[in-house]
Formats: sequence, C-alpha cells, structure tokens
Amino acid sequence: MKDLIRVALLGISLVAISTTHAQTIDFTNGHWVDLSHAYSEDTLYWPTADGFHKHTVYEGETPGGWYYTAYNIETAEHGGTHLDAPIHFYEGRETADQVPLASLIGMVLVVDITARAEADADYLLSVDDLQAWEQHHGQVGQGDIVLVHTGWASRWPDARTYLGTDQKGPDAVPLLHFPGIGADAAEWLAERKVAAVGIDTASVDRGQSRDFMAHRILYEANIPGFENIADLSGLPPRGAWLAALPMKIAGGSGAPLRVAAFIPADTQSDSGAWQPPGETPAGLPPAFTYADTIPGLRLELRYLGADNFVGQPIDGYEADRLVMTRAAAQALARVQAGLAPMGLGLLVYDAYRPQRAVDHFVRWAKDPDDQRMKARYYPDVAKDQLFEEGYIAAKSGHSRGSTVDLTLVDLVTGKPLDMGTDWDFFGVESWVDWDGASAQQRANRMLLRSVMMGQGFAPYEKEWWHFRLADEVFPETYFDGKVK
Repeated sequence: MKDLIRVALLGISLVAISTTHAQTIDFTNGHWVDLSHAYSEDTLYWPTADGFHKHTVYEGETPGGWYYTAYNIETAEHGGTHLDAPIHFYEGRETADQVPLASLIGMVLVVDITARAEADADYLLSVDDLQAWEQHHGQVGQGDIVLVHTGWASRWPDARTYLGTDQKGPDAVPLLHFPGIGADAAEWLAERKVAAVGIDTASVDRGQSRDFMAHRILYEANIPGFENIADLSGLPPRGAWLAALPMKIAGGSGAPLRVAAFIPADTQSDSGAWQPPGETPAGLPPAFTYADTIPGLRLELRYLGADNFVGQPIDGYEADRLVMTRAAAQALARVQAGLAPMGLGLLVYDAYRPQRAVDHFVRWAKDPDDQRMKARYYPDVAKDQLFEEGYIAAKSGHSRGSTVDLTLVDLVTGKPLDMGTDWDFFGVESWVDWDGASAQQRANRMLLRSVMMGQGFAPYEKEWWHFRLADEVFPETYFDGKVK
C-alpha cells in the first residue's frame, strides 16, 4: 500500500498516517468486537475439504503433580473464519506468510446488504450497492478494508441454512446457496485499491458461482479475502478499525484467521440505532418488518379509516401498523433520528400498500357517481382524468414495500409543517415545484426532500410527500399480503 497507511503501536494508541490525514486511536476509549468463529468439530468447511479435528496429546495431572494439557489439531486452510491469500486463485501472487500487515490492519468499512440477501440467497453485491453506500457514508478509498454484511453469520454453524446443504463431497457443491460479491463489484473494489475484502459467508463468490470471478479479480490485484466472518451487526458503516491476523503458514494459500474490530467511543454506530423487530408481517417475506416501533415516529394511517380520497376504509388495511421492507425502515429510522436535534419528527400516512388496496382505488376511479371527497382531495381534476394524469395507476410502488408517504411535524406543537396542501391532494399544488407555494411552504418541502434524499430515498415530483428507497429491495415484485 506504499505510504497510504502506516501503523505503529505506541503504548495504548494506534497512529494511522495516510497521504491525506492522520488519526490517533485511543484503545482505552471504545470497545473490541470479536469477528471470528471458534474452531471445533462443528466448524463449517467447503464440502470437498476436511474438517477440524483436535486430538488429545495429554490432559491431566503430571507425575510431577502439576496440571498439563496439549493437543494436536488438523484443519484445512479454508474453513471457519479464515484468510484467502491471493495465491489461492492467482499464480505468483502473495502467499499467506507474504500478505503484508498493512492489508490486515486498518480502517474498516461495512457494506450492509442484509435485506437484499434475505430476499435472495444468491444475491451478489453490486456496484450500485457500493455507490449507494458511498452516498450515505463517504468514499471507499485506497487502503480501506471492506467487509460485506449479508447477515449469514446468524446461521452459523447450521450447514443447511448457512451453506445451503449439509451434504459433503463434489456432488454437494452445486447445492450451495449463499450471497457473494459480483464480478462488477470486485472490479470496482480492485480499481479503488482497497487493502482487503471480507464477507460473512463461506466465500467471496456466491454459492452458485461456477467461474469464481470475485476470487480471480481480487486476488490478481493482490487483495486478500477474509471469509466466514462472524456477526457484523455491531459494527458501524465507517469508523471502526480492524485487525485480521492469520496463522503465518509459509507458502500457504490460506490460514485460520482471528479477526477483531475496535470501535472508538465517539464513532456513530448503527448498533445503537433502532433495529427492526424480529417479527415478520404475516403473508410477506422476511425482508419486511413493522416500522411503527421507530422511536418517536407518528402515524396517521388514513387508509385504515374513512379520512382519505375514497371516503371509506381501503381493502387490505386491517390494523394500525406501519409495514415496509427492513432496508426502507432502517433508512426511515435514520431520517427520524437526524430530525430530532432540529425539534422535528416524521408523520407517516402510508408505506406498504397491498395490491388489493390499489385494486380498490381502481374500482373507485371507474365509478363516476362517487364524488363525495372531490371538494377536499381533487377539486380541480376530473375524476375520469385521474388515470391519465398519473394520480391513480393499476400498480403502485407502495406494493413493493420500500415507498412511504409522510411529512414533517413540529415536536413541540405536534402539528405538521405547512406544505401547502394536504396529503393525497390531487392537483398541481402537490407538485414539488408548484410556483404557488409560499416561501415557507417551499422551504418546508425542500427540507423534507433533503432529509429523505440524504438517507437514500428518491422523491416523486408530483407528490411532495412521496418517497421511494432508491435501492429498493423488490424493484419488480408487487405484494398483496394484508396489513394486520
């Protein structure tokens, strides 16, 4: 890594010097997180590899009267939490004993794809994922250690759920299912000249890989890999420091690895932030959760009652619960937390919307005689033009689970900020750039837009209240499970 990062242990501090900045880490002010699985007979290995075995040499009291114990161990290089040395997939690259300490110790960045991996066991980390991470947390730079958080560590050591199969031998390899790193993402990371790449699955390539492009691309660039990393949920996206020290096997293609991360006390960590409840809403996949448990979040779920543009409860809404994908809910929680110092919070009107609710809207729109809510919700738009003008559609992004309708609320008064129109008002007045908005109304709209976009949501120009998680989990899938 040349002069990018040089580390020196000075008493209890780690001094990191790069070409752009210096930082001193005080190890008395923070905590360590162990990211290694212990080796035992339960340790998981590639289906074609031998496992871990420990044989007793001596255990007990010696003839001299003192206690003594010693064991012989047997293990393949590539099992449990371990190092992949670059030579593992590229001739002439670094062996386990040649990987420099600068590739094993340094700042760690954690890219969370748990929601996508939960929805698709064969998911591949993409360039889009990495660029979205950069939008929220800053640039991935030369010398950074990048860890991919899929959530798979929670399945360890159950082979059926972690690997996709508990079978052994060559015939088991086609049965492997777990997430990995896409070839495009591997190229992107290699171009950024990161120091190392790790993942909480059995391989940097997904289980179904047949060409192992992530291995080949990264290791050609002499970027070592860390595989079977333990639970990453306690690490912040940026700000922690990693030490990944392998057994120094001369000429080895890999080695058992002890990995630990130090999190400085002043580092903002997602571990202290709101976490989605474990319960999955009935009729929906595990990537969905209840977001109404976000601290301080206010709800006014009008489709549950008659206070909406239809004028009656909408099909599919059976409980006063806010449902959305976990990824969208966590982003929403960050928005809510960021608003609190301003004395503001979020008031949510709708999030996940069952397809049957959208069908209800369509039936209503085709009934010309039902005009009871016109004066309040669409005074200047003919009901038969709602489809043509884009206010009603046969499919809604809400049904994909990562779209939310909301506004800002003053925490002192409890009142929503003035946005110029009510929620779900059909008309140009609801367009984000409506030139009839007052200066204050426009400022309020821009503030809402800014805080939502800052956490990865994309706005809809015809509805100031409507935001979709840009990196949504189910971009093509519409769900119909009820809100209950």
